[in-house]
Amino acid sequence: MGIRHLYTNLRPYARPTTLDPGTEIFIDGPGLAHHVYEQCFSASASQSPRANTNPWDNAIPYSILQDGVIKYLRMLESCGAKIAKIYFDGALPASKRPTRISRLEESLRRLRTFHASHAHTLPMCADRSARVEVFSEMAVYAPAPSPLPAPPFLVVATLKALSRSGYVDRTSTVPGEAEGYAARDAIAAGGVVLTCDSDLLLFRGQDGCDWGVVMFKDLEVDFSTGKISTVLFRPDDIAKGFDLELAFLGYLSQCEPHAGFSALRERCARIAERERSGGNVEEMGRKWREFAAEYALPEGDGGRLVDPKIGEILSLRGSVGRKKEMFLPMLWEDTSRASAWDVCREVRALAYSLLFPGEMSLEEISRKGHGISGTPVEIVPAREVNRRLQAMISESREENWQERYIVQQIVKTFAARNQTPPHTSILESAARLLSGSNNPTTGKETASARWTWERIQTFAMVQAAWYSLLMLSEVLKETTSSTVTLDVLPVEVLDGRCFVDAWPGVGDRALVREVLLEYSGAEEEEDMEGDTEAGERMPEEVDRGEVWKEVSGKARKKRRRGPVEEVEAETVGIGGGNMFAALAG
Repeated sequence: MGIRHLYTNLRPYARPTTLDPGTEIFIDGPGLAHHVYEQCFSASASQSPRANTNPWDNAIPYSILQDGVIKYLRMLESCGAKIAKIYFDGALPASKRPTRISRLEESLRRLRTFHASHAHTLPMCADRSARVEVFSEMAVYAPAPSPLPAPPFLVVATLKALSRSGYVDRTSTVPGEAEGYAARDAIAAGGVVLTCDSDLLLFRGQDGCDWGVVMFKDLEVDFSTGKISTVLFRPDDIAKGFDLELAFLGYLSQCEPHAGFSALRERCARIAERERSGGNVEEMGRKWREFAAEYALPEGDGGRLVDPKIGEILSLRGSVGRKKEMFLPMLWEDTSRASAWDVCREVRALAYSLLFPGEMSLEEISRKGHGISGTPVEIVPAREVNRRLQAMISESREENWQERYIVQQIVKTFAARNQTPPHTSILESAARLLSGSNNPTTGKETASARWTWERIQTFAMVQAAWYSLLMLSEVLKETTSSTVTLDVLPVEVLDGRCFVDAWPGVGDRALVREVLLEYSGAEEEEDMEGDTEAGERMPEEVDRGEVWKEVSGKARKKRRRGPVEEVEAETVGIGGGNMFAALAG
């Protein structure tokens, strides 16, 4: 995850070099995902103005990211580099929890700041028609800071791209942090680790080993000569020159983040001298040993490709005494509303219950109100797990089941809160997106006029539901026979541009109408008078005033015969299984 100022302090001791043909490169997978996204974003910025624009319009689609990842790797190979291995995290040590929470809080702060600045009117969009050209001689990049954190599923999209390419046999999700495995194999092969994480500089090689570390941002390709130039760190050589262990320098840098580099080096030297003299060195006590243990070279090999956050929860299966936590991705959502992760909590509870039978609960770490905190999720009894799972698997055999299922869950969440669901046209856009056959409109209406905070929140809920299904799918692969599977839409479907530009078909409108009738309790389709005619979009105020107002009135009457479970916006529990019963029926 990096140590503050470590890269800056050690950069003067790295050597400019040109990588020799055949150099084996070991790649930090999450770093690859973020680097490619940043380059795609910068290339897109060079082709269209972005001042005061909408981040939802500016975001690079996952499909473009996936193409960029493969193009980047092929570019390196065309210059003679050998892609030896690509590693993805499978779990992070408990000691990294404060850092993870801090990063989530920083991402939330950025979301809240943007919302506060544009609470009433979102900025106009930029031109989105330009083609993004990256990793070629024609590519042009421009600095392009974004007001929001990186999109939530960059790593998922990168893994999917690699799984469908010739790099799949060289890619793995490792049992721990990717950086340790990359360092171990680079040390053994005398290769180079390609990363954006300064932590790699703290691993120690063997005597006579000539391994190195290169940061993504320091690597440049000269297309005219076909050579890769960079700034190469040789951690073992730097440590010898300092006559100290770099891991201890990193430890003191973490303990005293505001101390100057020369002061840290002097203190390291004094501590090392006291230790050689046999004195009691307080600084080299328990905390240092725990820190150093994180930079011991790991053992074992990687496994199948799986999202790191899901892989981490899978790794906790069978563990005893360790707190069970799931760090959910940070979604781009409306921070003034209830969390988008309220959607499909029952699905995730089902996944946790398959992994941890007999446990009392598990905590999900995500946004709650204006902060980051843990939300307990109860573990479902085994008999109920089987009933719900059978109902869901049965439903998944129907055509376009995810389109209906996710729209159901969004409407169900609002109904459970006694809130009006999203505007009908927004639900229809979601249905169209999830149908997998969406064609963006090419009309004159600009996308900036269509993005609203309600659309943003609904899109976030679509993503939360999709990820919940992905989690359950991966858990089923881990816990059940291969005959019990759950197919999930590919991540590239989650394209915000397609969502906002969606032009729903007759089937999408019919699906939304049925779902609204189901959860409103209305009994006849004519209760939906005033809804969109075929091919039309209805003004938001008409839709709310004429459609939901009438059907929700009938819903209140119907609750006397069959009550709908009411859940507060921040409710923690699993729910009463109404969803699965409906699916089974």
